[in-house]
Amino acid sequence: MSPSPPTGPPLILSPESIPEFLRCLIDHHTPPTTLVVCSTRDTLLHQLMLSIPQTPSEDPHVGLHPLLNPTIGLLAATRTISIVYVPTLQHLRAWLATYVPPVVSSEPRLSNSGTPFLAVLNPIALHRSTSDFSAQGIGRTFAGIVEAAAREGMRLLVAECRELSEDDDIDVLSHSPNVWQEQVPLLNGTARPPGAGGELVVSGRTASVGRVVGRWCVFEGGDTGTF
Repeated sequence: MSPSPPTGPPLILSPESIPEFLRCLIDHHTPPTTLVVCSTRDTLLHQLMLSIPQTPSEDPHVGLHPLLNPTIGLLAATRTISIVYVPTLQHLRAWLATYVPPVVSSEPRLSNSGTPFLAVLNPIALHRSTSDFSAQGIGRTFAGIVEAAAREGMRLLVAECRELSEDDDIDVLSHSPNVWQEQVPLLNGTARPPGAGGELVVSGRTASVGRVVGRWCVFEGGDTGTF
Protein backbone atom coordinates (compact mmCIF):
# COMPACT_ATOMS: atom_id res chain seq x y z
CA MET A 1 0.00 0.00 0.00
CA SER A 2 1.39 3.40 -0.96
CA PRO A 3 1.67 6.10 1.75
CA SER A 4 -1.18 8.56 2.15
CA PRO A 5 -0.47 12.08 0.81
CA PRO A 6 0.67 14.65 3.41
CA THR A 7 -2.06 16.95 4.74
CA GLY A 8 -0.18 20.21 4.10
CA PRO A 9 2.59 21.72 1.96
CA PRO A 10 6.26 21.61 2.97
CA LEU A 11 6.57 24.27 5.66
CA ILE A 12 9.42 26.51 6.82
CA LEU A 13 9.02 27.32 10.51
CA SER A 14 10.42 30.41 12.24
CA PRO A 15 11.33 29.36 15.77
CA GLU A 16 13.25 31.73 18.02
CA SER A 17 15.65 28.95 19.00
CA ILE A 18 16.40 25.23 18.73
CA PRO A 19 14.63 24.50 22.06
CA GLU A 20 11.48 26.21 20.77
CA PHE A 21 11.56 24.11 17.60
CA LEU A 22 12.08 20.87 19.53
CA ARG A 23 9.32 21.72 22.00
CA CYS A 24 6.91 22.36 19.12
CA LEU A 25 7.85 19.09 17.44
CA ILE A 26 7.44 17.08 20.66
CA ASP A 27 4.06 18.64 21.41
CA HIS A 28 2.51 18.19 17.97
CA HIS A 29 4.12 15.20 16.27
CA THR A 30 2.47 11.96 15.19
CA PRO A 31 4.47 8.69 15.02
CA PRO A 32 6.47 7.72 13.05
CA THR A 33 8.06 11.19 13.01
CA THR A 34 11.71 11.59 12.05
CA LEU A 35 13.92 14.51 13.08
CA VAL A 36 17.00 15.07 10.91
CA VAL A 37 19.61 17.15 12.74
CA CYS A 38 22.15 18.65 10.35
CA SER A 39 25.08 18.45 12.74
CA THR A 40 26.65 15.99 15.16
CA ARG A 41 24.91 15.02 18.39
CA ASP A 42 27.57 16.84 20.42
CA THR A 43 27.02 20.04 18.43
CA LEU A 44 23.27 19.87 19.00
CA LEU A 45 23.71 19.35 22.75
CA HIS A 46 26.16 22.26 22.91
CA GLN A 47 23.71 24.54 21.11
CA LEU A 48 20.93 23.47 23.47
CA MET A 49 23.09 24.29 26.48
CA LEU A 50 23.80 27.76 25.08
CA SER A 51 20.13 28.36 24.27
CA ILE A 52 18.55 27.22 27.52
CA PRO A 53 19.00 29.24 30.76
CA GLN A 54 20.83 26.99 33.21
CA THR A 55 20.25 29.01 36.37
CA PRO A 56 16.83 28.59 38.02
CA SER A 57 14.84 31.80 38.26
CA GLU A 58 14.50 33.54 41.62
CA ASP A 59 10.78 33.62 40.94
CA PRO A 60 9.36 30.44 42.57
CA HIS A 61 6.59 30.35 39.96
CA VAL A 62 9.11 30.03 37.12
CA GLY A 63 10.45 26.50 36.71
CA LEU A 64 13.12 24.96 34.54
CA HIS A 65 12.87 25.08 30.77
CA PRO A 66 10.55 22.27 29.58
CA LEU A 67 13.41 20.52 27.77
CA LEU A 68 15.34 20.34 31.07
CA ASN A 69 12.37 18.91 32.91
CA PRO A 70 12.14 15.16 32.13
CA THR A 71 8.41 14.72 32.48
CA ILE A 72 6.61 11.50 31.58
CA GLY A 73 5.12 13.14 28.50
CA LEU A 74 8.51 14.35 27.27
CA LEU A 75 10.11 10.95 27.77
CA ALA A 76 7.24 9.24 25.96
CA ALA A 77 7.48 11.63 23.03
CA THR A 78 11.19 11.00 22.52
CA ARG A 79 10.41 7.29 22.05
CA THR A 80 8.13 8.12 19.12
CA ILE A 81 10.54 10.46 17.32
CA SER A 82 13.44 8.94 15.42
CA ILE A 83 16.49 11.24 15.50
CA VAL A 84 19.14 11.12 12.77
CA TYR A 85 22.39 13.13 12.78
CA VAL A 86 23.92 14.13 9.43
CA PRO A 87 27.14 16.13 9.96
CA THR A 88 27.85 16.88 6.28
CA LEU A 89 25.93 17.74 3.14
CA GLN A 90 27.00 14.45 1.56
CA HIS A 91 25.59 12.53 4.55
CA LEU A 92 22.27 14.38 4.26
CA ARG A 93 21.82 13.74 0.55
CA ALA A 94 22.76 10.07 0.87
CA TRP A 95 20.37 9.60 3.77
CA LEU A 96 17.49 11.27 1.92
CA ALA A 97 17.95 8.98 -1.09
CA THR A 98 17.47 5.85 1.02
CA TYR A 99 15.11 7.06 3.76
CA VAL A 100 12.37 4.72 4.96
CA PRO A 101 10.31 5.71 8.04
CA PRO A 102 10.81 3.54 11.14
CA VAL A 103 8.22 0.87 11.89
CA VAL A 104 5.89 1.78 14.75
CA SER A 105 3.59 -0.26 16.94
CA SER A 106 0.69 -1.93 15.16
CA GLU A 107 -1.70 -0.56 17.78
CA PRO A 108 -4.40 1.63 16.18
CA ARG A 109 -3.73 5.36 16.17
CA LEU A 110 -5.92 7.79 18.00
CA SER A 111 -8.78 9.19 15.95
CA ASN A 112 -7.26 12.68 16.10
CA SER A 113 -3.82 11.55 14.96
CA GLY A 114 -2.33 13.65 12.19
CA THR A 115 0.28 13.12 9.51
CA PRO A 116 3.78 12.07 10.64
CA PHE A 117 6.47 14.72 10.24
CA LEU A 118 9.79 14.65 8.49
CA ALA A 119 11.48 17.51 10.34
CA VAL A 120 14.85 18.89 9.21
CA LEU A 121 16.87 21.19 11.45
CA ASN A 122 19.49 23.56 9.96
CA PRO A 123 19.97 22.19 6.43
CA ILE A 124 21.27 25.55 5.13
CA ALA A 125 24.15 25.46 7.63
CA LEU A 126 25.54 22.32 5.97
CA HIS A 127 26.06 24.24 2.71
CA ARG A 128 28.08 27.14 4.13
CA SER A 129 31.56 25.62 3.96
CA THR A 130 30.97 23.95 0.59
CA SER A 131 30.85 25.00 -3.05
CA ASP A 132 27.12 24.13 -2.90
CA PHE A 133 26.30 27.29 -0.94
CA SER A 134 24.44 28.57 -3.98
CA ALA A 135 20.95 28.61 -5.45
CA GLN A 136 21.86 25.52 -7.46
CA GLY A 137 23.20 23.57 -4.47
CA ILE A 138 20.48 24.57 -2.02
CA GLY A 139 17.81 23.86 -4.63
CA ARG A 140 19.19 20.38 -5.21
CA THR A 141 19.15 19.62 -1.49
CA PHE A 142 15.60 20.88 -0.97
CA ALA A 143 14.38 18.92 -3.98
CA GLY A 144 15.70 15.80 -2.25
CA ILE A 145 14.16 16.74 1.10
CA VAL A 146 10.74 17.43 -0.41
CA GLU A 147 10.87 14.25 -2.51
CA ALA A 148 11.73 12.09 0.51
CA ALA A 149 8.81 13.47 2.53
CA ALA A 150 6.35 13.12 -0.37
CA ARG A 151 7.53 9.59 -1.13
CA GLU A 152 6.64 8.45 2.37
CA GLY A 153 3.47 10.55 2.76
CA MET A 154 4.96 12.73 5.51
CA ARG A 155 4.53 16.42 6.28
CA LEU A 156 7.82 18.27 5.83
CA LEU A 157 8.89 20.80 8.47
CA VAL A 158 12.14 22.77 8.13
CA ALA A 159 13.75 25.15 10.62
CA GLU A 160 17.01 27.08 10.44
CA CYS A 161 18.22 28.36 13.81
CA ARG A 162 21.24 30.62 14.21
CA GLU A 163 24.34 28.94 15.60
CA LEU A 164 25.33 30.35 18.98
CA SER A 165 28.66 30.77 20.74
CA GLU A 166 29.54 31.48 24.36
CA ASP A 167 30.13 35.18 23.59
CA ASP A 168 26.84 35.81 21.78
CA ASP A 169 24.32 38.32 23.09
CA ILE A 170 20.89 36.72 22.53
CA ASP A 171 19.14 40.11 22.43
CA VAL A 172 21.49 41.38 19.71
CA LEU A 173 21.17 38.19 17.67
CA SER A 174 17.38 38.42 17.74
CA HIS A 175 17.62 41.62 15.68
CA SER A 176 20.18 40.29 13.19
CA PRO A 177 19.27 39.54 9.56
CA ASN A 178 17.92 36.01 9.18
CA VAL A 179 19.38 33.32 6.96
CA TRP A 180 16.57 33.55 4.41
CA GLN A 181 17.65 37.09 3.47
CA GLU A 182 21.23 36.08 2.66
CA GLN A 183 22.33 36.36 -0.97
CA VAL A 184 23.97 33.38 -2.66
CA PRO A 185 25.34 32.95 -6.20
CA LEU A 186 23.15 31.17 -8.70
CA LEU A 187 25.68 28.44 -9.54
CA ASN A 188 27.93 26.19 -7.48
CA GLY A 189 31.55 27.24 -7.02
CA THR A 190 31.07 30.92 -7.94
CA ALA A 191 31.55 32.41 -4.46
CA ARG A 192 34.88 33.19 -2.80
CA PRO A 193 35.66 32.43 0.87
CA PRO A 194 34.44 34.95 3.49
CA GLY A 195 36.34 38.22 3.64
CA ALA A 196 37.61 40.12 6.68
CA GLY A 197 34.06 40.83 7.81
CA GLY A 198 33.13 37.16 7.78
CA GLU A 199 30.73 37.57 4.87
CA LEU A 200 30.70 35.46 1.73
CA VAL A 201 32.19 37.25 -1.27
CA VAL A 202 29.80 36.80 -4.20
CA SER A 203 30.24 38.00 -7.75
CA GLY A 204 27.70 37.93 -10.55
CA ARG A 205 23.97 37.32 -10.24
CA THR A 206 22.58 36.26 -6.87
CA ALA A 207 19.34 35.16 -5.25
CA SER A 208 18.23 35.17 -1.63
CA VAL A 209 18.17 31.86 0.20
CA GLY A 210 14.49 32.46 1.00
CA ARG A 211 13.58 32.89 -2.65
CA VAL A 212 15.39 29.67 -3.57
CA VAL A 213 13.75 27.65 -0.81
CA GLY A 214 10.38 29.26 -1.59
CA ARG A 215 10.25 27.24 -4.82
CA TRP A 216 9.85 24.10 -2.70
CA CYS A 217 8.28 25.20 0.57
CA VAL A 218 5.90 27.76 2.03
CA PHE A 219 6.96 29.98 4.92
CA GLU A 220 5.13 30.11 8.21
CA GLY A 221 2.75 33.04 7.94
CA GLY A 222 3.01 33.02 4.15
CA ASP A 223 5.14 36.18 3.96
CA THR A 224 7.97 35.97 1.43
CA GLY A 225 7.92 39.64 0.45
CA THR A 226 11.19 40.40 2.23
CA PHE A 227 13.11 37.86 0.15
